[in-house]
Amino acid sequence: MRYDEVVLPSFTEEKFLVEINQEKSILYITHRESHYNFSLFDSFGIPLSSKALENGKLKSTKFLPPNALYDAIFMESLRALKEGQKELVWVKDSKKIRITRL
Repeated sequence: MRYDEVVLPSFTEEKFLVEINQEKSILYITHRESHYNFSLFDSFGIPLSSKALENGKLKSTKFLPPNALYDAIFMESLRALKEGQKELVWVKDSKKIRITRL
């Protein structure tokens, strides 16, 4: 999937609390030059996903299984940053997702 049409915000590092059906995890996003790195960890600190957004494409940076839901969360977190929103809530594939900027 390409994300060329997304206007991306500029920042160094951001952190979000992610809740999927009330299961909590932490998302770290770093921005370096032309790419964004996303690292999602469960409540025990175990990595769930690690990807980089570069040249309009999300690429895995570790050997973790792909997950389209996490990709959507990564892009929605950038939208929240761009629009200055502290919190977003939506439903995808019958899962309630809430991301809160920390």
